[in-house]
Amino acid sequence: MKKIIIILLILAFVCSPIATVKAEQTFSLLGISAVTANVRSNPGTENKLIFQLNYRTIVLKLSTAKDKDGNLWYKIYDFKNDKTGYIASWLLKNTGVTIQGTDSNFTARVKTELLNVRIGPGTEFNLISTLKNGDKISVIRTIKRSDEEEWYKFKGDNGKFYFVAGWFTEKISSPPPQNPESNKTTNIASSTDYVNLRKGPSTDFEKVSLVEKGDSVKVVGLAKNKNGELWLQVTYVNYTGWVISNYFKADT
Repeated sequence: MKKIIIILLILAFVCSPIATVKAEQTFSLLGISAVTANVRSNPGTENKLIFQLNYRTIVLKLSTAKDKDGNLWYKIYDFKNDKTGYIASWLLKNTGVTIQGTDSNFTARVKTELLNVRIGPGTEFNLISTLKNGDKISVIRTIKRSDEEEWYKFKGDNGKFYFVAGWFTEKISSPPPQNPESNKTTNIASSTDYVNLRKGPSTDFEKVSLVEKGDSVKVVGLAKNKNGELWLQVTYVNYTGWVISNYFKADT
């Protein structure tokens, strides 16, 4: 009887969801070792050429496959072209770095003077542009490398994906509403004190101007931040920004 119970317990564990959960998948970073490497639609030189990569370009190894002659090919992802394809394994070398990615949804603010923006999660990838101290990005994926670096993936204004070193940023509250039209108003209000005009509805956001005491502003939107504070989206002189509502009263 005891043997039957033990066998049933073993079967229950093996078939349980806990036993079948897969660990976060790990991918290797590979470098092109030839002057030029052809990327094809499928493993084998007879398949369509999609694009080419140059010497030392870093790619992500997704899987392995063999062509009709038994030669080993790698399915790769190219960060620059945002495309996948197959490269003959003998045209690639291992960098010794692996990465794991997890989906994310938070806003990060740059806390260094200048932060490099790259096409991939590492300093071995091409530099595209820079962000300034105080700039914010919406992080959609966190990349952890085997060398213990953490990188953030975000979508640029041009619709392409880029990466920054996470340790040069700090996590902050969610960005202001993308569509304040739902809370739109056209009231005029006067300030009861000197008030900072900011880029978003929180003191976490950069100051863009100062509303003088007694000056009037046009209120075009409303928003509550994570602390429950009511902020006004206003136009003032040549600026549009956010002010905390505590220091404003409606004009009669």
